[in-house]
Amino acid sequence: MFDDDIGKLILPEEQIELLRECWEKVVALGEERAGVVLFKNIFDSSSEVAQLFSFVEGPAENGEFEFETLARNPLLVKHAVGVIRTVSAVVHMLEEDEMISPILKDLGARHMLYEVKAEHYAIVGAAFLKTMRQALGEGYTGEVDEAFVGLWNSVIAELMQGCDSETVERAKCDIAEACGETERGAFDSAFVARWSEEFVRVDSLQSQASETNSSGAD
Repeated sequence: MFDDDIGKLILPEEQIELLRECWEKVVALGEERAGVVLFKNIFDSSSEVAQLFSFVEGPAENGEFEFETLARNPLLVKHAVGVIRTVSAVVHMLEEDEMISPILKDLGARHMLYEVKAEHYAIVGAAFLKTMRQALGEGYTGEVDEAFVGLWNSVIAELMQGCDSETVERAKCDIAEACGETERGAFDSAFVARWSEEFVRVDSLQSQASETNSSGAD
Protein backbone atom coordinates (compact mmCIF):
# COMPACT_ATOMS: atom_id res chain seq x y z
CA MET A 1 0.00 0.00 0.00
CA PHE A 2 2.82 2.39 0.90
CA ASP A 3 5.95 1.81 -1.17
CA ASP A 4 9.41 3.07 -0.28
CA ASP A 5 9.89 4.25 -3.86
CA ILE A 6 6.94 6.57 -4.37
CA GLY A 7 6.44 8.89 -7.28
CA LYS A 8 4.58 12.13 -6.93
CA LEU A 9 0.86 11.75 -7.56
CA ILE A 10 -1.59 14.23 -9.00
CA LEU A 11 -4.98 13.61 -7.42
CA PRO A 12 -8.09 13.85 -9.59
CA GLU A 13 -10.54 16.64 -8.81
CA GLU A 14 -13.21 14.31 -7.46
CA GLN A 15 -10.74 12.83 -4.95
CA ILE A 16 -9.67 16.29 -3.83
CA GLU A 17 -13.28 17.26 -3.17
CA LEU A 18 -13.88 14.02 -1.26
CA LEU A 19 -10.74 14.54 0.83
CA ARG A 20 -11.78 18.02 1.82
CA GLU A 21 -15.27 16.91 2.78
CA CYS A 22 -13.95 14.05 4.93
CA TRP A 23 -11.10 16.03 6.43
CA GLU A 24 -13.48 18.71 7.67
CA LYS A 25 -15.28 16.00 9.65
CA VAL A 26 -11.99 14.83 11.15
CA VAL A 27 -10.91 18.35 12.17
CA ALA A 28 -14.36 19.00 13.64
CA LEU A 29 -13.52 16.40 16.30
CA GLY A 30 -10.73 18.69 17.51
CA GLU A 31 -7.16 19.14 16.31
CA GLU A 32 -5.66 18.05 19.63
CA ARG A 33 -7.73 14.90 19.87
CA ALA A 34 -7.16 13.91 16.24
CA GLY A 35 -3.43 14.57 16.55
CA VAL A 36 -2.95 12.68 19.80
CA VAL A 37 -4.99 9.72 18.52
CA LEU A 38 -2.77 9.66 15.43
CA PHE A 39 0.41 9.54 17.50
CA LYS A 40 -1.05 6.92 19.84
CA ASN A 41 -1.72 4.75 16.79
CA ILE A 42 1.81 5.38 15.52
CA PHE A 43 3.46 4.53 18.84
CA ASP A 44 1.27 1.48 19.43
CA SER A 45 2.26 0.07 16.04
CA SER A 46 6.00 0.68 16.32
CA SER A 47 8.16 0.97 19.42
CA GLU A 48 11.05 1.91 17.13
CA VAL A 49 9.23 5.01 15.93
CA ALA A 50 8.11 5.84 19.48
CA GLN A 51 11.74 5.84 20.62
CA LEU A 52 12.49 8.64 18.16
CA PHE A 53 10.45 10.93 20.44
CA SER A 54 12.65 11.32 23.50
CA PHE A 55 10.11 13.63 25.16
CA VAL A 56 7.39 10.93 25.23
CA GLU A 57 6.92 8.50 28.13
CA GLY A 58 6.94 4.79 27.41
CA PRO A 59 3.85 2.59 27.05
CA ALA A 60 1.69 1.23 29.85
CA GLU A 61 2.07 -2.30 31.21
CA ASN A 62 -0.16 -3.67 28.45
CA GLY A 63 2.32 -2.40 25.87
CA GLU A 64 0.04 0.33 24.57
CA PHE A 65 0.34 4.07 24.98
CA GLU A 66 -2.40 5.75 26.99
CA PHE A 67 -4.29 8.56 25.30
CA GLU A 68 -4.65 10.52 28.54
CA THR A 69 -0.89 10.39 29.22
CA LEU A 70 -0.02 11.55 25.71
CA ALA A 71 -2.65 14.31 25.89
CA ARG A 72 -0.94 15.72 29.01
CA ASN A 73 2.42 16.03 27.25
CA PRO A 74 2.65 19.63 25.95
CA LEU A 75 5.46 18.93 23.47
CA LEU A 76 3.64 15.94 22.02
CA VAL A 77 0.36 17.87 21.80
CA LYS A 78 2.05 20.78 20.05
CA HIS A 79 3.73 18.40 17.62
CA ALA A 80 0.50 16.46 17.03
CA VAL A 81 -1.59 19.58 16.43
CA GLY A 82 1.07 20.81 14.05
CA VAL A 83 0.85 17.63 12.01
CA ILE A 84 -2.93 17.95 11.77
CA ARG A 85 -2.61 21.58 10.69
CA THR A 86 -0.03 20.66 8.08
CA VAL A 87 -2.35 18.01 6.66
CA SER A 88 -5.14 20.60 6.68
CA ALA A 89 -2.98 22.97 4.67
CA VAL A 90 -2.06 20.26 2.19
CA VAL A 91 -5.69 19.19 1.78
CA HIS A 92 -6.80 22.75 1.09
CA MET A 93 -3.85 23.61 -1.16
CA LEU A 94 -3.52 20.51 -3.34
CA GLU A 95 -3.81 22.66 -6.45
CA GLU A 96 -1.13 25.05 -5.12
CA ASP A 97 1.87 22.71 -5.04
CA GLU A 98 4.40 25.51 -5.54
CA MET A 99 3.29 26.99 -2.20
CA ILE A 100 3.23 23.90 0.01
CA SER A 101 6.04 21.87 -1.61
CA PRO A 102 8.99 23.84 -0.11
CA ILE A 103 7.58 23.45 3.40
CA LEU A 104 7.13 19.68 3.05
CA LYS A 105 10.62 19.28 1.59
CA ASP A 106 12.08 21.19 4.52
CA LEU A 107 10.16 19.01 6.98
CA GLY A 108 11.43 15.91 5.19
CA ALA A 109 15.01 17.08 5.68
CA ARG A 110 14.44 17.75 9.38
CA HIS A 111 12.89 14.33 9.90
CA MET A 112 15.94 12.72 8.32
CA LEU A 113 18.08 14.37 11.01
CA TYR A 114 16.01 12.49 13.58
CA GLU A 115 16.84 9.12 12.05
CA VAL A 116 13.46 8.81 10.34
CA LYS A 117 13.76 6.10 7.69
CA ALA A 118 11.74 5.47 4.54
CA GLU A 119 10.03 2.47 6.17
CA HIS A 120 8.84 4.68 9.03
CA TYR A 121 6.66 6.60 6.62
CA ALA A 122 4.79 3.39 5.82
CA ILE A 123 4.17 2.85 9.55
CA VAL A 124 2.93 6.40 9.99
CA GLY A 125 0.81 6.05 6.86
CA ALA A 126 -0.93 2.96 8.18
CA ALA A 127 -1.54 4.72 11.52
CA PHE A 128 -2.87 7.75 9.65
CA LEU A 129 -5.40 5.60 7.78
CA LYS A 130 -6.40 3.90 11.03
CA THR A 131 -7.01 7.32 12.57
CA MET A 132 -9.16 8.30 9.60
CA ARG A 133 -11.18 5.09 9.95
CA GLN A 134 -11.72 5.75 13.65
CA ALA A 135 -12.77 9.35 13.02
CA LEU A 136 -15.09 8.71 10.07
CA GLY A 137 -16.58 5.38 11.15
CA GLU A 138 -18.98 4.03 8.54
CA GLY A 139 -18.18 7.02 6.37
CA TYR A 140 -14.75 5.54 5.69
CA THR A 141 -15.55 3.80 2.42
CA GLY A 142 -13.27 2.19 -0.12
CA GLU A 143 -13.44 5.37 -2.16
CA VAL A 144 -12.38 7.43 0.84
CA ASP A 145 -9.54 5.02 1.58
CA GLU A 146 -8.24 5.36 -1.97
CA ALA A 147 -8.32 9.15 -1.70
CA PHE A 148 -6.43 9.23 1.60
CA VAL A 149 -3.82 6.77 0.32
CA GLY A 150 -3.29 9.07 -2.65
CA LEU A 151 -2.94 12.05 -0.32
CA TRP A 152 -0.41 10.28 1.88
CA ASN A 153 1.67 9.15 -1.09
CA SER A 154 1.72 12.72 -2.40
CA VAL A 155 2.94 14.04 0.96
CA ILE A 156 5.62 11.35 1.22
CA ALA A 157 6.86 12.13 -2.29
CA GLU A 158 7.46 15.73 -1.20
CA LEU A 159 9.06 14.78 2.12
CA MET A 160 11.45 12.38 0.40
CA GLN A 161 12.54 15.08 -2.05
CA GLY A 162 13.82 17.01 0.94
CA CYS A 163 16.32 14.28 1.82
CA ASP A 164 19.09 15.53 -0.49
CA SER A 165 22.34 16.40 1.27
CA GLU A 166 22.11 20.15 0.68
CA THR A 167 18.62 20.48 2.16
CA VAL A 168 19.50 18.27 5.13
CA GLU A 169 22.67 20.24 5.87
CA ARG A 170 20.74 23.51 5.78
CA ALA A 171 18.14 22.09 8.16
CA LYS A 172 20.86 20.84 10.48
CA CYS A 173 22.46 24.29 10.65
CA ASP A 174 19.10 25.94 11.29
CA ILE A 175 18.32 23.66 14.22
CA ALA A 176 21.84 23.92 15.68
CA GLU A 177 21.63 27.70 15.52
CA ALA A 178 18.20 27.65 17.15
CA CYS A 179 19.25 25.60 20.19
CA GLY A 180 22.92 26.62 20.43
CA GLU A 181 24.03 23.11 21.35
CA THR A 182 23.81 19.51 20.16
CA GLU A 183 22.11 17.84 23.11
CA ARG A 184 19.12 15.78 22.04
CA GLY A 185 16.74 17.48 24.46
CA ALA A 186 17.64 20.90 23.11
CA PHE A 187 17.28 19.60 19.57
CA ASP A 188 13.82 18.26 20.41
CA SER A 189 12.68 21.63 21.72
CA ALA A 190 14.17 23.47 18.75
CA PHE A 191 12.60 21.00 16.34
CA VAL A 192 9.12 21.47 17.80
CA ALA A 193 9.63 25.24 17.87
CA ARG A 194 10.67 25.20 14.22
CA TRP A 195 7.56 23.19 13.36
CA SER A 196 5.45 25.82 15.12
CA GLU A 197 7.01 28.52 12.97
CA GLU A 198 6.24 26.50 9.86
CA PHE A 199 2.62 26.05 10.94
CA VAL A 200 2.19 29.81 11.21
CA ARG A 201 3.57 30.06 7.70
CA VAL A 202 1.28 27.27 6.49
CA ASP A 203 -1.76 28.93 8.05
CA SER A 204 -0.82 32.19 6.34
CA LEU A 205 -0.44 30.50 2.97
CA GLN A 206 -3.72 28.67 3.47
CA SER A 207 -5.50 31.95 4.22
CA GLN A 208 -4.00 33.50 1.11
CA ALA A 209 -5.19 30.56 -0.96
CA SER A 210 -8.70 30.82 0.51
CA GLU A 211 -8.84 34.55 -0.25
CA THR A 212 -7.67 33.91 -3.80
CA ASN A 213 -10.31 31.23 -4.30
CA SER A 214 -13.01 33.52 -2.88
CA SER A 215 -11.96 36.37 -5.17
CA GLY A 216 -12.03 34.03 -8.13
CA ALA A 217 -15.53 32.90 -7.24
CA ASP A 218 -16.70 36.52 -7.19
